[in-house]
Amino acid sequence: MDVEEAIKKRRAVRTYTDRPIPDDVLDRVLRLALRAPTGGGAQAWALMLVKDPAKRLEIAELII
Repeated sequence: MDVEEAIKKRRAVRTYTDRPIPDDVLDRVLRLALRAPTGGGAQAWALMLVKDPAKRLEIAELII
């Protein structure tokens, strides 16, 4: 798929499911996200993947 086709076929996601995403897909997407450019080239990305809902709530409480 080229850029033009990707732009034309994009859609906004307004609902989410609890369907799990395979680990290999998550790994690929996160590795690509880490390569994404940032303003001024200051690529100081750090990602944390937390699958456990209870742990996500704990983390959210710490950062909110």
